[in-house]
Amino acid sequence: MLFWHIFILSISFYFLIKSGGWLIKSLIKISSSLSISEFFVSFILMSFASTLPEFLVGINSSLSKIPKLSLGNVFGSSITHLGLVLGLAAVFSGKINFEKKIAKIDSGFSFILGLSPLVLLIDGSLSRLDGLILISLFFLYLFRLFKTQILNHSKNFWATFNQKDTKAIEKLNNFKKNILLFFGSVFVLIISSYSIVNSTKLIAKEIMISELIIGVIILAIGTSLPELVFAIRSSLARHPSLSLGNVIGATVFNSTWILGVVALISPFSLNPGLETIQFLFIAISFPLFLFLVNIFIRTKNFISRKEGLILIFLYFAFIISNLILSGILYV
Repeated sequence: MLFWHIFILSISFYFLIKSGGWLIKSLIKISSSLSISEFFVSFILMSFASTLPEFLVGINSSLSKIPKLSLGNVFGSSITHLGLVLGLAAVFSGKINFEKKIAKIDSGFSFILGLSPLVLLIDGSLSRLDGLILISLFFLYLFRLFKTQILNHSKNFWATFNQKDTKAIEKLNNFKKNILLFFGSVFVLIISSYSIVNSTKLIAKEIMISELIIGVIILAIGTSLPELVFAIRSSLARHPSLSLGNVIGATVFNSTWILGVVALISPFSLNPGLETIQFLFIAISFPLFLFLVNIFIRTKNFISRKEGLILIFLYFAFIISNLILSGILYV
């Protein structure tokens, strides 16, 4: 029976990754049709697309009354983004350059918003009020980006819908086609995420591992694969700053929007004992990754290959430590 659950989980991950790739492609083409800047794509559209698996896993785990699975997935995914994804992007590209403004303002915003759920979890629980606070922070963040990006490029944005020449009609047709691809990809994501939550829950029961740790390790890596593929591709194409925008945006989406919705649907408290110890370890590790990334991008306005290797090393140290803490590995 365990083998069957693992097989279903593997198939579900395959369709999750494939649909995530289709979703990312459709959103890039949509952004091109609407003449939205590359920065805005990586910060909003790419982050929205690549965190849809975490969002859908969060919804399904909340409805299945196991919201802590989503908690582990959200923090695990964010650590995977900051450690493995960003680290590999720096290693493949040699250096991730970015604007000074991004280093000073947007990385600071991501640091504060990324820490917000940890502050609310100090009392050991995440209530519906906490969920409302997180969602409010998320929409404040979106409003700020909308104000600085869309309003400043409103003429180009609406041109696709206002022009009547052949080129504009072709762009509009491409936009419609990619909207259909977008919704088709979302449908596949919903089915595969539901299957992943079900299979993970059954595997956790079979091998008697904490749902929190299953979320941190297995789900986090699986749902972060679209970002990982995107980071490597963008680095090889000499656009590594796209992966930085995606990582920062995904961290904010995970910490505010996703956890906020999970808390609204199914508020929860951490059980005393091993589960609390495991969460405390995660609560220490996540700010460490956030802090290091902020230090790296603020000191020189780029992340070097050496710094990327440091992030990758710390990520694997985090995974091994979690396995030891769970009793899966022995030293």
